[in-house]
Amino acid sequence: MDIERFEALYLSLEKPLFNTVYRWVWSEQEALDIVQDAFAEVWAVWERIRPDQAKAYVYRTALNKAANHRRRQKLWQWIGLDAESSSKHNPALDLEQKKLQEALKKALDGLSRDHRQVILLARFAEMTYVEIGEMLAIPPGTVASRINKAIQHLRVALKDWQGEWP
Repeated sequence: MDIERFEALYLSLEKPLFNTVYRWVWSEQEALDIVQDAFAEVWAVWERIRPDQAKAYVYRTALNKAANHRRRQKLWQWIGLDAESSSKHNPALDLEQKKLQEALKKALDGLSRDHRQVILLARFAEMTYVEIGEMLAIPPGTVASRINKAIQHLRVALKDWQGEWP
């Protein structure tokens, strides 16, 4: 595969991959670094990757790097889900938004690795169940089951926030 295909892959995956990795490591800079490292690693083996498996390979590489980072990290630096969108005009809204973000972060962190992987890939990377299944080497039905269990867990964990999403 040539450089144009790699560039096209990078342009199409950079933002959803960042969104997925960010919700794994909860640090903007670390997520950016992991995404860049993942693409650099993919570039190093680019000639050996089949075109139909490139997307899954990039995601698998990035999520493995994110999981390794998280294991090595002793103290997490907690930042909001969307720190840039915070309203500077309404401190009460800022406080509520921060509480919601912390609750969501805690709920996502409470998921098992398997459940967190599939929910992040489905919701933030916008991958299909088939794509997720191929990437994780599990059947699409297992992906659906894990997503359902993850959503059930999130609903319970966020029951106090239902109907109050910004």
